[in-house]
Amino acid sequence: MNSVEQLVRLALEGNAEAQERLFSTELDRSVRLACLITGDWAAAEDAVQEALISAYRNLHALKDETRFTQWFTRIVVNKARTMRRRNARVLPMEELPAIGGPNDARAAQPEGGAILRERNDLLMSAIQTLNDKLRIPIILKYYSDLTEVAIAQAMDLPSTTIKSRLHIARLKIKKYLQSRGFNAQDLVVDSPTNDHAPKGGMWE
Repeated sequence: MNSVEQLVRLALEGNAEAQERLFSTELDRSVRLACLITGDWAAAEDAVQEALISAYRNLHALKDETRFTQWFTRIVVNKARTMRRRNARVLPMEELPAIGGPNDARAAQPEGGAILRERNDLLMSAIQTLNDKLRIPIILKYYSDLTEVAIAQAMDLPSTTIKSRLHIARLKIKKYLQSRGFNAQDLVVDSPTNDHAPKGGMWE
């Protein structure tokens, strides 16, 4: 009982263990995603909690078992967007919680890690200036590591629309960084130990 498809089938049959395992596999990724959208760790946790409740109640509406991740991602994104609008205070980047969690080990990283974090925080600041139509596809592609096809499925949009929005978003981010005297390529550092770093080369 390892594949998502198997877990979905068993969960739909009412298997409590499968239901717990199914949603637990998405939990950490979903909280990180929600935090990037809301800009607030507590709001992100609330958004994911609401998403879990909604998904549990509506699991029967999932038509394709192979698209569970995209289906659940759409719910998380919608809940996080609602929470962002509802939340009166969105933290500035310097106060944004570590995406890995409140007790993230990055605090103990050497100077090189601090520079990496500073550079990627600047990149995230640029991303946060985008509207939702542009910002969410960028986050899903470079921070949640979804393909353009998966993003299109999660956002219920044509792949061509996602491709266009990603292109426009990258241009706007590059312009933002250049206006502050930074070379965009120098700021995008792919790091497996830093959740602020994009998981794919943004300028490739």
